[in-house]
Amino acid sequence: MLPVPELDNQEYDEILDMAINTVVSRFPEWTDFNAHDPGITMLELFATIKESEQYMIDQISRENRIKFLKLMGIKRRVKRPARTLVFMRTDTPCELMQGHKLDAGGIHFETVGENFLSTYDIHMCIAMRGDEVLDQIAHGQMEFGGKDFFNCFGADPQEGDICYIGFDKQPLFGDPMRIYLLVDNDYPVRRNPLFVRKGLRWNSAEKSYDEIPGKNEGDEMDFASPVSLRWEYHTVHGWEPLEILQDQTCGMLFDGFLSLKQLEPSAPVTVGGQEGYYIRAVLERGGYEVPPVMNGLSVNICEAVQRDTLVEYEVFPASDRVYMNTELSVLGRSEVYLERDGLWYPADEMEKGLLETTGKTYYSINDGKLQDSDRVLVINRDMSFLHRTRIGDGSGFPNQRIDLEDYEVMEEPFAILVHEIDSEDAYRLWTRVSDFENSGPEDHHFVIDSENGVLKFGDCIHGMAPEGEIRLAAYARTKGVGGNVRKGKINRFVSELLPSIEVSNILDGTGGFDEETLDESFLRAKRRIMQSECAVTAQDYERYVRHTPGLMIENCQVLYPDEVRASERHVDENTIYMVVQPYGYRPGSPINVCYENNITAWLERFRMLGSPIHIFFPEFIEVEVYADLMVKPQYRQVEERVREAVTEYFDGLKGQFGKPVILSRLYGFIDRQDFVLGIRSLTMDAKGHAIRRTHEGDIILPAQGTVVLTGVRTFLTVG
Repeated sequence: MLPVPELDNQEYDEILDMAINTVVSRFPEWTDFNAHDPGITMLELFATIKESEQYMIDQISRENRIKFLKLMGIKRRVKRPARTLVFMRTDTPCELMQGHKLDAGGIHFETVGENFLSTYDIHMCIAMRGDEVLDQIAHGQMEFGGKDFFNCFGADPQEGDICYIGFDKQPLFGDPMRIYLLVDNDYPVRRNPLFVRKGLRWNSAEKSYDEIPGKNEGDEMDFASPVSLRWEYHTVHGWEPLEILQDQTCGMLFDGFLSLKQLEPSAPVTVGGQEGYYIRAVLERGGYEVPPVMNGLSVNICEAVQRDTLVEYEVFPASDRVYMNTELSVLGRSEVYLERDGLWYPADEMEKGLLETTGKTYYSINDGKLQDSDRVLVINRDMSFLHRTRIGDGSGFPNQRIDLEDYEVMEEPFAILVHEIDSEDAYRLWTRVSDFENSGPEDHHFVIDSENGVLKFGDCIHGMAPEGEIRLAAYARTKGVGGNVRKGKINRFVSELLPSIEVSNILDGTGGFDEETLDESFLRAKRRIMQSECAVTAQDYERYVRHTPGLMIENCQVLYPDEVRASERHVDENTIYMVVQPYGYRPGSPINVCYENNITAWLERFRMLGSPIHIFFPEFIEVEVYADLMVKPQYRQVEERVREAVTEYFDGLKGQFGKPVILSRLYGFIDRQDFVLGIRSLTMDAKGHAIRRTHEGDIILPAQGTVVLTGVRTFLTVG
């Protein structure tokens, strides 16, 4: 960041003394510098004005600081609600509407989307290879957060292996089946989380939502899964394919929801000696870096967000009947408006009811003006919030402010209707903007300052000033960081519509944070400026590769052209050569082509133009050591001690590419062991591509090569 100059750096006496000294040098005939002299009085006046002006110009306003952030591409973070996952148990199947309010000790959460609760659940999981049972787990062992784990395809997944998921009752068909899978990721190298939209990503390792770093924030990467699963369910005709509506797990790699649809009733079948209703996942092709392990799964899981929606609205195409499926549409007071020429007019006649078949709320509109309308607006208000329907009246004067007296108000989805002064019953939906910089005098814009709970309007030059009644059209509250509740804190529904359903959040509420202060925004901007947003140095490329979404990268190293030239014929000086080692990659095992595709697609965001990228995967050089030693007689199990010493030396070479194995260093390491009396001979045998040997017995590896100790042969003589 550029240094901020200090403009108010002179006191009054210093300014006056400087002026008097200037007079002495320029006007020698002026000799009276006492206070009674009119000239000194004028200098004192100007010194006072100068000190005051210096103070004022050194004060940078809040608005200016926000604009400085905007110039740097930084937007202050607003309050963000926490999120969690809730497990529900019911004796009667039912469909949950969006926005069902849940209670966590006085803190309100709301269900996200529409969810169907069933009376059945998963009671058995079996992994099989042909007729062999690889792993098996029962319902009582699949409690979320428990200590039992299930290897979905056994300890060593192979193509053709099958994961069976069984239900205790016949699943309903025709409607989507939504299963949540909690995947264990407790490995020394964690799988990088996938990005999601709106600047957040779900971190399955940490069980939290993180902000996306780097450029192109909010973009979603097209991740190519290294495995392909075929989902099927059993019917009277045998195994039939399931329609995959959504797979957040990307083939059981991540936590997430799996939405499937079966088109006909399922039939019972016996699997591994257990009869039940089963669906199954067949590992068709590809391979996992590590075996997928589940720590819980259920069909009765839904996502919840820490939010209290008090007013909501939705816009529909013009129709005499529209439908909504939210809790507030059922329990709240509803208003319907009809649009004509961009203005909204209250509907004269409206009937509200509840469909018995689906539970959705319908609005029947009997208004002659409907045929001339373009759209229909429905507003639902919480009964406890009706006194805030009208939040003020516009005066037509610039820079109006309305204090909402609420520090928990959310910027999104705040919305207002403003009465048009030229029409008796017309309202207009005003547009929320971040600031009035690009607003004109005719723009119906407003700014919501959620940090201070204030609604702001323009100055009639940048943004129009309202003149008329101002109504809330959408209003929600969140506690920010206060919504990060502990696991198990959510224990009931707020309303009495669903009294028989047991609820409990299986994860801690995470991702909630408060409004960012300006000082915090500038600190974040300073950190961002210090970080490179494109790959320039070798360290930049290595850092970005290690964080490739969806992959498990154990090691990565940029190779210089001179290093590559020793093993490759055609080397381009402008190409970035890299060796990447996936976690769990074993010598001789093939690398899935999706790995290279994902890395290349990810680096496209950061690489410099004209810098092609070539990726090597590790070349494992197998080394066997032959040692003829004289050992001391007082030591036992000397042969095992020699193997341990040689293994310790080669462990120090792990993760290093292209580093030669120096025989003399191994010689010295073994010679320093307490049990060694002398070394008669020490040699190494190596196998691999493009290796070279020196006269001293050293092994020179290719640039992408890394050493693997395959054996130690000893010939011992007791001295």
